Amino acid sequence: MALPALLAAGLIGFALGVIGSDEATKEEAEKERKRHEEEAKKATWLETERERARQQAEEWDMIADSDEEDKELFDMVGNILLRRDGESEEEHAARICALYAIGAHVGYFDPETDIDEEILGEPERSDLIAELESGVSFDVIKEKFLDRLAAGELRNLDGIVRHIIFVEGETDDSTYDFYAYKWKPYLDARLKG
Repeated sequence: MALPALLAAGLIGFALGVIGSDEATKEEAEKERKRHEEEAKKATWLETERERARQQAEEWDMIADSDEEDKELFDMVGNILLRRDGESEEEHAARICALYAIGAHVGYFDPETDIDEEILGEPERSDLIAELESGVSFDVIKEKFLDRLAAGELRNLDGIVRHIIFVEGETDDSTYDFYAYKWKPYLDARLKG
């Protein structure tokens, strides 16, 4: 009688082990399915953003080409580096530094060669170059430069950031991740707040 009870207990243990491993397999499969869904959503979102940025760039080109006066106005409005009427030197420098810092952060600008001393005077230029070459984080960029910009300036900067990332050239997944998971949430929070 002890042997059949032992065999029955063994079969019950085996069945529970199979059922338990089946549950673990189902959980693992569900996690994998969710991961693939998230990747598909991200890829779709990024492709949509690329297309939107391309369309905006085409629209800007059409506006700029429509008339010589419109083109001059387009160039002035589109150029974030110009000093605004009534803008303090500090506000102007913050906007320029924000542009260069984001551009360097995504690998578009080379701080040493691309930051023109006529646009950003000394010592701000040297300080910014040293900071960017040391690998400044996005959190530092937000704190030092972006948090000082008005919502309208952030919108202008967003157009440039999207153009750099989605239109200008070949960028890698980390750059798209930067836009999707750092820049866009920051921008949305600032524009809502």
